[in-house]
Amino acid sequence: MVWPTTVELETVSLGSFTPYSVLRTTLRPQSGRQQYEKHVIVFGLCWIDVQLLAACTSHGEIVIWSLDDTATNNTKPVFRRQVSKGKLYSIQFCEKKSPGEKSLLIVCGDEGVLLYDWEQDIYNKINNPTENKKPLTPLTTFCPHPSPLENAKVEVNDFQVLKNNGSNHHLLGAAGDSFGVYKWDMESGKLVANYASPERKSIYAVQMLPSSSDNSQILLAGGEGGKVQLWDTTKDQSVGAIDTSVDATKSTTSLSRSSSKRAKLSSRWISSICASDPNWFTVAGGNTAHKSGHTGFLATYHAPTRSLVSSTETRETPQQIAASSQSLVCVANEGIVSRYNALSLEQPTGRQWCTSPSSYAAAVSSDHTAVAGVGCFVDVFDSLGEKCQRLEIC
Repeated sequence: MVWPTTVELETVSLGSFTPYSVLRTTLRPQSGRQQYEKHVIVFGLCWIDVQLLAACTSHGEIVIWSLDDTATNNTKPVFRRQVSKGKLYSIQFCEKKSPGEKSLLIVCGDEGVLLYDWEQDIYNKINNPTENKKPLTPLTTFCPHPSPLENAKVEVNDFQVLKNNGSNHHLLGAAGDSFGVYKWDMESGKLVANYASPERKSIYAVQMLPSSSDNSQILLAGGEGGKVQLWDTTKDQSVGAIDTSVDATKSTTSLSRSSSKRAKLSSRWISSICASDPNWFTVAGGNTAHKSGHTGFLATYHAPTRSLVSSTETRETPQQIAASSQSLVCVANEGIVSRYNALSLEQPTGRQWCTSPSSYAAAVSSDHTAVAGVGCFVDVFDSLGEKCQRLEIC
């Protein structure tokens, strides 16, 4: 995962000869609340319904708020529990589609992917204070195989749930090792396949492309190297790749694939992928070698032809993008929320300040957009883009 520029770093010298600076995070003596506020990071957000918002943090916590409570000026969470000793990077709610299924709250992070029974393990504890004191145990934990080159467990940076006939069937986890994306059977817990990028680099983001008429189930995966790999999950086969480092010399809204107008840019990495339509998807990330002051980029592609539709470079580095009904919401390593027209990215359609000095997470519902990052506050914006609430973790 990419860390915010706002965390204080200390350079450590390794004797008289130091070929590279070694950076370590330093926690200065402060009160418990001050230290928590300064160093907690909300990496993931998701709406459970229009009134319940869930988050996962760098302290391994699941935090849930009820917007109903904010009507009485209660901005504190209704549920907060540490479930992992490591950091948690992404969180999703999967609602049951049939009577025999369970609604799931799923998180992923340094210790793999953890699945919780929403009604029994979480919602029951929210409504019953006596139950809230009982241990919280995941239904299942999915962990990547330890890499022979790493001493610790391999983290899962992002995940997607692959449904079969409307039911939860497979779990796809973006791992921080050379094996790429892990595909697990959610019923048996067994590893089915893995999708490794040709460069064997870490994957930071995965996104299912909404199904089209051909009934294919395409996974988009990206991370180090700046390439979006396309996988047919029904056949467990790669069906192509898009190199985001190869871009038009000028931002364009044309679907032309003319190679004469394309040039190699500085190398990139991908932090987030968003696809709300079978025909289009948007990729966000950073430039590893930037000379013009632009550290990030956004690019929208036409899925059937894999053509670049529109792109732009940004001063800040986007960390996550999410689609609303009318725009694309982007948060980055600055305290600003940006909105774009996904098919015309040249200029943002709106920008608002947020409380976090460096934002990492965004979630969109039919009525609200939630944004969070460094610090213990979550901003909630209404459908008009105006900040209407500020929630607190502690």
